[in-house]
Amino acid sequence: MKEKTDSVINRWRDSTTAEFCLTDDTFGDAVRVAVLLQPFAMKRARSMAVVQVVETLELRRTLARQILFDTQWRQLVLVSVIVLVVFVVVQRATRTVDSGECDWVRRLGWHCARSCA
Repeated sequence: MKEKTDSVINRWRDSTTAEFCLTDDTFGDAVRVAVLLQPFAMKRARSMAVVQVVETLELRRTLARQILFDTQWRQLVLVSVIVLVVFVVVQRATRTVDSGECDWVRRLGWHCARSCA
């Protein structure tokens, strides 16, 4: 891992842009290593800050599963509420049309085919 990081550092030593790379490695457990190389300038010199973050792949899978589950149940609740609202609105709209059908037909001067009281 150190060799990979050193080669990236050497390649980007004179760069003015940040470099980010991901590598999979093993330190007893399978891990994902994220390396951020951030150039910065001081009064007399330029240098490169190296930030490394390591997480186990098992933790990464667990967190990804948790995020997926949280997102899916929220979407399921949202879709359920939308279906319920659409159902209620359609039921009320059709009930209004059914009960007032003969009224608007009579207002137009037509004969209502349904038996309206």
